[in-house]
Amino acid sequence: MIMIDSNMWIYYFDESLEEHNYVKESMRGIIIGEKGILVNTIVIQEVAHYLIRHEPENEFWEDINYITRLRSLELLDFDYDMMQNALKLLSKYWNYGIGGRDAVLLVTMVVKEVNKIMTHDGAFKKLMSKFDELDDFSVIDPIPEKNDFLNRCAKGK
Repeated sequence: MIMIDSNMWIYYFDESLEEHNYVKESMRGIIIGEKGILVNTIVIQEVAHYLIRHEPENEFWEDINYITRLRSLELLDFDYDMMQNALKLLSKYWNYGIGGRDAVLLVTMVVKEVNKIMTHDGAFKKLMSKFDELDDFSVIDPIPEKNDFLNRCAKGK
């Protein structure tokens, strides 16, 4: 199972973003592979917040229903206990760039014992060797760093 951050869903659905080309195949592989996708209600809200402002309403509903109806999706409600534990993680890891919503993702992963997250959020990369609540915590980011992108452009690739 893998946690998928809202930014990956947004890049996947919005073909006008340059990141779309980097994430579409990875996301399709995860969706088709059906090994398990973890999200929480906050992720759905974040994706919805973006999509409603960038798509016609019928596409918005199509995309949101697509996510929430995936057979491989495990959707976790964000409740009071998770909030308390997210606050603890926030207070422990804020100095690595972890924000409130990041802590919500982390606590969701801890609750379900999922050690992989697909995100383009650099704070999670800073946390990789420091996060001791999960064994082998890892970050998957199919989007190259800006320097990698610029180097490829300079080489004409």
